[in-house]
Amino acid sequence: MFKKMALLTTLVLALALSAFAPLTPAFAAAPVTTTAWSDAPALSGGSWDAIQAQATAIARDAATVVTTSQRIQAYAAQIQANENDLAVSAWAADIIALASQTEQDAAAIVVTANEINTRIDNSEGTTLALSDDIGAMADRIGEMADRILWTELQIGVMADRIVESEYLISGSSLSLARMIVASNETLSGHTHRIQTAAATIQNLLP
Repeated sequence: MFKKMALLTTLVLALALSAFAPLTPAFAAAPVTTTAWSDAPALSGGSWDAIQAQATAIARDAATVVTTSQRIQAYAAQIQANENDLAVSAWAADIIALASQTEQDAAAIVVTANEINTRIDNSEGTTLALSDDIGAMADRIGEMADRILWTELQIGVMADRIVESEYLISGSSLSLARMIVASNETLSGHTHRIQTAAATIQNLLP
């Protein structure tokens, strides 16, 4: 009898405790995690240093394109001054206009490359926003480099026409035209390097 009373008391206590226990849903929702802006993929210091090295190389190559374009304009202007043939004068004028456009594009590349370095130097953190900005500037450099290469092809066409007209022009103008061709090859080499560096920057970004 005593045992039965004890068992009954135990059952009553168990039921009473279960009535106050918290209910656990059978299918609890999985916790939702969000990536905070500060948790976005960030580059290591070494990667940013590598990007800055590429930007510095771009600025240096673009500065060479600027001076080479100015030299081409001077050569073409001399040909214009030397020759009376209208066709030769027109080709020289086209070269001056094209080289002037190349000079402007290359100068803009220098500014953009320096801006990349400044943005990185002044940034307080390697955020996704900074990566987006650098990527956009690298795109802009690539587009300007493409335009320079197209312009360089046109300069080559005009310079070749002058060289092929050697029977119409003086020896000094022929030498100048050949110097334009050589300088144009310098433009191409440096511009291809700019394109490669801009692509490297994109590859280094997260």
